[in-house]
Amino acid sequence: MLGLVLRRFMMIIPTLGVVLLICFGLSKCQSDDAADAMLRLEGVTPGNSLEAKEYARQYLSLGLDKPLFYWSLRPSFCHPNINAIVDKTTRQQLSFFQHQKVKYTDALAYIHARDSIVRLDTTGVLRPLLFLTKLDEISALLSNQKTTQSLAPLLDKMQSNQAFFYYPILQWNGSQNQFHRYTSSLFHGEMGISIVDGRDVGAKIMDGLKWTMLLTFLGLVCAVLISVVAGSISAYKSGGTFDRVSNIVWLILYSIPSFWLASILILYCTSDRYGMHIFPTPGNWMIDPQKPFLTQVIGSAHMMVLPIITMIANDIAFLSRITRNNIIDQNKKLYATIAKARGLKPQKILTSYLIPNSMIPVTTNLIGAIPASISGSLIIEIIFNIPGVGRLMFDAIGHSDWNVVFGVVLIISTVTMLSLTFADIIYRWLNPKMDVDA
Repeated sequence: MLGLVLRRFMMIIPTLGVVLLICFGLSKCQSDDAADAMLRLEGVTPGNSLEAKEYARQYLSLGLDKPLFYWSLRPSFCHPNINAIVDKTTRQQLSFFQHQKVKYTDALAYIHARDSIVRLDTTGVLRPLLFLTKLDEISALLSNQKTTQSLAPLLDKMQSNQAFFYYPILQWNGSQNQFHRYTSSLFHGEMGISIVDGRDVGAKIMDGLKWTMLLTFLGLVCAVLISVVAGSISAYKSGGTFDRVSNIVWLILYSIPSFWLASILILYCTSDRYGMHIFPTPGNWMIDPQKPFLTQVIGSAHMMVLPIITMIANDIAFLSRITRNNIIDQNKKLYATIAKARGLKPQKILTSYLIPNSMIPVTTNLIGAIPASISGSLIIEIIFNIPGVGRLMFDAIGHSDWNVVFGVVLIISTVTMLSLTFADIIYRWLNPKMDVDA
């Protein structure tokens, strides 16, 4: 058992590493500049006299001037670390020049000389040079301007030194890189700052995770209670009316998509127009962060009925069928035959022998269903406007709040891995003969 536990937890480490790499890579693929986002949060608008200074401060404080990873592979004509250029316009234009295979030293020399000349130009005729990065367009503009003769040699040098043949350089960046900073912050419990309200990302996720885990827990408890009872009755009266009817009902429930069932329940159970106004309309959550969480739950209990019904519909259908089939299989084994021969009542055999022995696969399937329940609850939270991590992630995507998005992805991934690992351990504990590594 100890070996299984160690192997399972050792597998979590590389899996979590892959998830971290994917989240970090996706965060760098998004177009929004993190420093710009923080400026908007602080109210520094474009054109403000403090914009350049504040941008540089935010850029350096976020560690964006460091290389992305422990090592990098770059063409020989590219800058060793283009992120070290704090000025946003210079960094972007250097990137455009490098795409044209211009040597970075030549491109930087041209950019600095161009900026100096344009600053001295009171007529504004040379201002278009600030926005041109294609070599042929720059050449066409310079040929019509006599005051830019000092730029012509620099342009010629960029064109003559374009790298038609180049070699890759593998560069080691050490621990001073953005990925190392990212993972170190996570291990210290720091997930960054939300660009929407400036709150700590970890605190926002924990506030939402409480509601998600509560819904998941209540849903699984209700699903187990209903499915075990229904499955046991179906197995006890196998082939009877209840068994045949329940099989049809479970098949229908298992076939219904959760989002469609949620829409039907909202339409017919929260409106007088199409059905009965039994439950409150989704979206009326009144959450007071100053009150204890239990008080909030009690005050919102009536709002959670329909979401829980939606969540457990598929689980009930699945678990009840597993319970029924396992009890029928257990009833065919030798120990059940001996119990019948001893004269024990069928109800006693069912409750004392068949149900406990058939709960092994049910328990492991239940634990393994936790990640699926959390994933399913994300959609349910959006439909019913529940203040959980699903709704939080949906709103964060709409506001391009990527720190929150990737923080939620990391939390859900970790919970999923721990749940699956716990399921394997419980299965081995309940059934030592079963090889979970097979």
